[in-house]
Amino acid sequence: EAGELDNARAHFLNALALAEALTDESAIAFTCNSLGIVAGRQSDGVAARQWLARASAGFARLGNQLQAETVRSNEAALLTTIGDHAGAIEAGEQALAFFRQVQHTRMIAATAASIADACINLGRLDQARGMAELVIAQEETQFVPYALYTLAEVRIAEGQPAAAAEPLNDGLRLARQNHD
Repeated sequence: EAGELDNARAHFLNALALAEALTDESAIAFTCNSLGIVAGRQSDGVAARQWLARASAGFARLGNQLQAETVRSNEAALLTTIGDHAGAIEAGEQALAFFRQVQHTRMIAATAASIADACINLGRLDQARGMAELVIAQEETQFVPYALYTLAEVRIAEGQPAAAAEPLNDGLRLARQNHD
């Protein structure tokens, strides 16, 4: 995967150079978002944050709130991955408020999944459960296995390991169905 990520990074850097030469603010913002995601997958949190901040600022200048909040949701996922769980919750809650307002079910599910993961890591079990249930309610199948895994983690943390088996097994079954 490292080689693929390096190739993706090189591709997006070339795309960014072209977008900048054309002064295409939208293409610059989308490309910076992609570079932020790649940097995050490469475990370069500093670069990821810089790229995502540039993308967010670009979308804000363009008045594209949907994309600006999508970048914020990506930031929440990144922050969870690198262990800044409080930061992930803060970024995620801001994005989630917008996605709920516009009823964007896929982004509600994606963002709530990141918040749930961060909450588990901070021991906020009730909030993790609530976010996992919100993910499931959106019926966005790619995110449901993660939510079920979160529910299993909550039950284990609450001292109910036997009750964790059902959501864990359901999550594994759905992940296989999703080829995930």
